[in-house]
Amino acid sequence: MYGMNRILFIAIGLLPVLSQAQYLQYPNAEQEALLNANVVPFGSEALKINPAGIVSVSKFTFRSTYRNRYQISSLSNLSFGFVSPLGGGVVGVALDHFGFSHIYQTNHLSLAYALHLTPDLSLAIQPKYRVFRLLDVYFHHTVSIASGVRFSLSKEVFLGAYWSDLFSYTFQNPYETSITDPPFFSVGFGYVPTVSWVKYYGSLSKFTDRPLAIQVGLESFWREFIFRVSLSHRPMRLGVGMRIPLPGAILDMGVSYHYTLGFAPCLTVTI
Repeated sequence: MYGMNRILFIAIGLLPVLSQAQYLQYPNAEQEALLNANVVPFGSEALKINPAGIVSVSKFTFRSTYRNRYQISSLSNLSFGFVSPLGGGVVGVALDHFGFSHIYQTNHLSLAYALHLTPDLSLAIQPKYRVFRLLDVYFHHTVSIASGVRFSLSKEVFLGAYWSDLFSYTFQNPYETSITDPPFFSVGFGYVPTVSWVKYYGSLSKFTDRPLAIQVGLESFWREFIFRVSLSHRPMRLGVGMRIPLPGAILDMGVSYHYTLGFAPCLTVTI
């Protein structure tokens, strides 16, 4: 009983921090390393940070991510997703699971559709469904709609923005107040020189109940390998990571360091 009470106390104490990070922040190893500094990603990695970027996908792509949050196995989360061309655009589906097996659980299911409005402008709409449970006494279901845009100013400069909740509605048990993720907004740029081996990213992000945060990061290329490093404040975080090509797959590794909570390693496999 003492152990169960201790785990419950830790879960409730960390809930304000973890609930904001579990889905919108660092949804894959690339963003774990870049701390969401890249709001203009290309390809399947864009699915949950700015789904407008999946419009560049030309074939079916599957991704799986495991994150060991702050090196506590009970706080780890697992996600799966795929993207595929469909009609005149690209569709993406993601499923995320996070939480204690019998104490705290939350699951997300999202469906994104992205298309080019013009050759330089892409737009994505992302309906999401979230199930939250705390023990057997509190639960709720949330339906929301997110949106992302991506714009090419030139061949080397890109702008992007993502809003997590254009619309949100929560169904909950009538005896409790709601515990929901606050709306999240992020806007940023990417500078991708065509003759350089370094890419630069920067973003501003904000939860409605938190101060504005700044993230900066860069990617360095050597042959088919990619190295990443980033910095964020409010709270202070450092991120590093790399991409390793494998036969028939891509392995991305990233780790972020929170000045209070510690390290959070993450692995993503793309097929």
